[in-house]
Amino acid sequence: MSTLPPSHLPKSLKDEGVKAVCTVETVLDQCDMKRKNEKWYHLRKEYNQAEFDVKLLVGTGLRFEIWGQKGRRSRAHDEIEVEWEPADPVARESSNVEAAYGMYRV
Repeated sequence: MSTLPPSHLPKSLKDEGVKAVCTVETVLDQCDMKRKNEKWYHLRKEYNQAEFDVKLLVGTGLRFEIWGQKGRRSRAHDEIEVEWEPADPVARESSNVEAAYGMYRV
């Protein structure tokens, strides 16, 4: 998570202003992974590269789902409690004005 304004959000977890909220773990199927550097002439160590989707479900709290090629891979878990802060009324009004400008004749 980050408390920085939207225009200054970090691009990486290593940047300043980032705080880890939770860790998501799952077991992936072999069909979700591809072997890399398996040829005899590759000098680097072999590894598996996984392709999957992480879905964030927002409700009264947060829940994560991991989806692979064969559907959902993660088990159900308790929601992560979140303290929602009210939106900044000035920012909300300005975004509504910008959206309205493109929708209606002026």
